[in-house]
Amino acid sequence: MPNNIDNNLTENDIFIVGYGGWVKVDRYKQGKHYENFQHDSETQIKKLAERGTILQVTGADVSRQTNLPTVTSYYLPYHEDKETNRQHVRSPMLLGKGTYTFSGNISFELTYGALEQFINDAFFKRDTIFTLSFFDGQNTCIVANCVWSNFQIQCSPNNLVTASITYQSNNGYVDDLQIFRNDADTEVMYDEEDLLVPYWTCGHEGFQEFTISFERPVTPVFLNGDLHVASYLRPGLISVSLSATTIEYRFEEWEKELDICLGTRPQRHGIKLLKSLLQSCQYSMSSMTDIGAKTYAWNSISEESHEHIFEIY
Repeated sequence: MPNNIDNNLTENDIFIVGYGGWVKVDRYKQGKHYENFQHDSETQIKKLAERGTILQVTGADVSRQTNLPTVTSYYLPYHEDKETNRQHVRSPMLLGKGTYTFSGNISFELTYGALEQFINDAFFKRDTIFTLSFFDGQNTCIVANCVWSNFQIQCSPNNLVTASITYQSNNGYVDDLQIFRNDADTEVMYDEEDLLVPYWTCGHEGFQEFTISFERPVTPVFLNGDLHVASYLRPGLISVSLSATTIEYRFEEWEKELDICLGTRPQRHGIKLLKSLLQSCQYSMSSMTDIGAKTYAWNSISEESHEHIFEIY
């Protein structure tokens, strides 16, 4: 066991995008190897911030959590032995430096560029990773080898279509967040041709508003060796759910395959639930001036393990 433990392990390192900030995401080709920052120079790591699609971000963060290995003494006497003056157990014991896990969340307004990045088959594969670059107005933070655990799209009247991603990372096999002073050559400009996806081009016929969510467990795997971060991230099976509000009562008309459109042609994308099962339906009227709203919730679950529960187009 080490005699002295460097770094303050009791606090988290947090990076939050603030005023004037931006976020870029670079989705790697399926099956590409993880980035390794252990042998890369600062210049090589900074170059990652030049790649990817810039998002219309409304909020973003990444944090480092320290997992401390501890053990508690086996013998915990109930009474103190004043005669022998034996030192009594008062605390668990620290066994080592511990391990680090990196996680975060980004929320953004959905544009056609974001649709290309996220609404495609490759993004939902288990062996697809991506890199995020954050700029908070002063410094740039680069988070490599990210795997999403939750992806959600929300659409409602009088609001922009938004999306959010919760992710985990192994931070390129290094312990500290890679934060650099922003250089002039890493300045970026928003793409004026990357237009927002209009609300009225999204959803299913009859939907007033909807939320579609994809979720999967992601387990960081720590192997024997010198690393204090995960050797790799292991994603699990994806579950998908959909909730929607309508004005007309259309319970009898819903099909087993629900097609959720996103955008217009030629950049139109969509998500089709292939095995949708209605989980709940609700009718409500909050006041006499309101039109009664009908709320439905679906899950897509297959009867066979090899069958697809959703389709991306």
